[in-house]
Amino acid sequence: MRLLRRGGQFTDGRIRFYLFMSIGLFVLVLMIWVLSRHFHASQTGFIAIAFLLVLFKASFRRWQRWFLGKKGESKVTQTLRSLADDYVVLNDLVLPGNKGNVDHLLIGPNGVFAIETKNYSGFVKCEEEQWFVNGHRIRSFSKQAKRNGMAVRGCIGSLFTGPQAKIPCVAPLLVFVNSRARLRLFKPAVPVLRLGELVEFIRDYETNRPITPDEKRAIVLHLQSLQPTFRELADHGAIANDDLYGVT
Repeated sequence: MRLLRRGGQFTDGRIRFYLFMSIGLFVLVLMIWVLSRHFHASQTGFIAIAFLLVLFKASFRRWQRWFLGKKGESKVTQTLRSLADDYVVLNDLVLPGNKGNVDHLLIGPNGVFAIETKNYSGFVKCEEEQWFVNGHRIRSFSKQAKRNGMAVRGCIGSLFTGPQAKIPCVAPLLVFVNSRARLRLFKPAVPVLRLGELVEFIRDYETNRPITPDEKRAIVLHLQSLQPTFRELADHGAIANDDLYGVT
């Protein structure tokens, strides 16, 4: 597998933002506690501290969610490295009109895969399109994965405009990377895999629409052109011809 886009700049920014916010809120709590003790304003200080602790908890949870998400995505990237070099990966794709990002887009001779990574622990339950974590209903992971797959297919549709052209299907996948996640699945709308099952699933995947090397290259160039970092490199002539496959 060749990694053509690492991505992660947005995620790294969110991690730093919520980390600094959490530290700042915690320091502010300590300062207010000291001042309230010094000026004997315990009731006012208690109210302020309680409010700031609520903000701190929310900020810390967001930091934790982004941090664990990044760790999970790194595990998927490392796992995909065992695939042959005719597979390429673009990480952290942001597409026009799509609300989120695509964690990993894998393109190989047997298809295009939009991989959504989840790093949850505990009890995870799926009932078709409905998802629950530790008994609490959450947004649908399968709808998210399908939406990302459709967004990718919509973006590459302009590359296949001939009378005989057929836009490749994009297979949405959900991958759970945390070994402590206990999955209970009932008719999931998309394939749901453990990390250890991912490579074998991709290798065995069968499609009626193989991807040619020229099509793979066109898809990569087009999707990369939508990413700001790639446009900046292209403007400076840093990417040309086969040099694309050396971007890591």
